[in-house]
Amino acid sequence: MKRPSLLRRLLIAQSAVIALSCGVLLVAGMLAAASLLRGSQDQDLQEEAAQLCHGIAAEQTEHSVSPAQAALDFFEENASARTRFEALDAHGAVIASWGKAPGWPVPAEGFPSYGCASRATDGWLQGRRACGAACSDTLAVRVVAADVLGERGVRRAAAGLLLALPFAVGCGWILAYALLARAFGPLRALETAASRLRPTRGVMTLGVNAPTAELHALESSFNGLLGRLGEALASERRFTREASHELRTPLTALRGQVERLAARLPGTPAASEAAGLLEPLASLDRLIEALLLLARSDVAAVPHTRVNLCDVVREIAGAAGAPYPEITAPDEILVTGSEELLERASANLLENARRYAGPTARVRVEVSRRDGECVMTVEDSGPGIPEPLRERVFEPFFRGPGAAASHEPGAGLGLAVVRAIVNRHGGSIAAGESPLGGTRMTMRIPVETAAAARA
Repeated sequence: MKRPSLLRRLLIAQSAVIALSCGVLLVAGMLAAASLLRGSQDQDLQEEAAQLCHGIAAEQTEHSVSPAQAALDFFEENASARTRFEALDAHGAVIASWGKAPGWPVPAEGFPSYGCASRATDGWLQGRRACGAACSDTLAVRVVAADVLGERGVRRAAAGLLLALPFAVGCGWILAYALLARAFGPLRALETAASRLRPTRGVMTLGVNAPTAELHALESSFNGLLGRLGEALASERRFTREASHELRTPLTALRGQVERLAARLPGTPAASEAAGLLEPLASLDRLIEALLLLARSDVAAVPHTRVNLCDVVREIAGAAGAPYPEITAPDEILVTGSEELLERASANLLENARRYAGPTARVRVEVSRRDGECVMTVEDSGPGIPEPLRERVFEPFFRGPGAAASHEPGAGLGLAVVRAIVNRHGGSIAAGESPLGGTRMTMRIPVETAAAARA
């Protein structure tokens, strides 16, 4: 199951925070701006209404006319294209008005208590705003104008802010991605260093030197763990090496005594029994040699020797005897490494194919150069390896069902030795299905580079 990415989760959370913050700021800003615009318009309309009251009173005193006539005359003299002036009696009825703007609805009853109010006329985005003032107990005025919040410029500004919200969120997401990706750089460096780490003679460390305190503490903890693992592996290798050496000396002596015993008693039952002991002793000797090779393969320095892998394969195939495998190889493909170790790896692959494919099985070997690598494939027409076990066959002491069924002697170290040698040479080994019907082993070793050849 694919696990969710921490970076993706952080980006989603960051985008949600940015969108919510920008949305709150946008709404708060628009409400504050609307309040300021509305307050400014109401103040202007109320001041204009107060001026109308003074003007009507002066007109009525000067010309001795009725309040309605005085209001109409003063309205005409001070008319504005953007506003409408209305004079109201004690019952709220309009007795005089002037202006092209639409009028205000008449209250049902009573003298209105004037302040400011809004009324929609052409949709909720457009409307009228009216502010009034009481000039006397029997006369009031009202100034009606287009609602400032419904003006085209205000609507465009609000639309621009709303359209800017996704842009701001997108810019914030891009910036957050760049910053988070940069912040995750040391973590990826730790991951890469851990995946590339190989056992060495010295102390194993990630070597990233993470810049942040948290990642530096994590790296230090991993380095401590690697140090303890390195000590445990070194102790295990040391024990394997010393135990193998200690076993080899008495085993060699025992084998020599058995051979001398068989030679002294030719043709006797004791000689036959002694000769029968030689094969188990040889298997035990091969087991000790494989253990020594595994113990040395992870830490021993690989010499930079030029090795023609094609010659190595031909010599091993010829020395092994029948059944002679089919070999397809050019004259020369050079790799850099240990000739002894590469011979052992190639011999183990061929021996594994002969042993477990059966005496009558067909074995085919091909050596070629592909993508800067020397590729050696060993195929057979035997029973093959089940797909779930194709990776496990390279584990030490693992013997598949085919090996157990064939009753072939062995400890399950042959392919483990091959993988250890190939890894030490910077290559890879994989098991698959052969077109012949059996197993296909593919060993890849980097070819000799121009720099290595000049050196």
